[in-house]
Amino acid sequence: MTIKYAHQLAAHLRQRAEPIFDSGARRGNVAVALLLDQIRLQIAHHAKPSLK
Repeated sequence: MTIKYAHQLAAHLRQRAEPIFDSGARRGNVAVALLLDQIRLQIAHHAKPSLK
């Protein structure tokens, strides 16, 4: 993973995570689970076809 891609991915995940944590409705394990699911989806989306 290149540094540029890593920064883009981090920015995207931060953007996706903000509503999860800012809403106040999601706390603790639920918020972490939702964030991890977003990370999993991004990894799957960007994975090489042979790795899916």
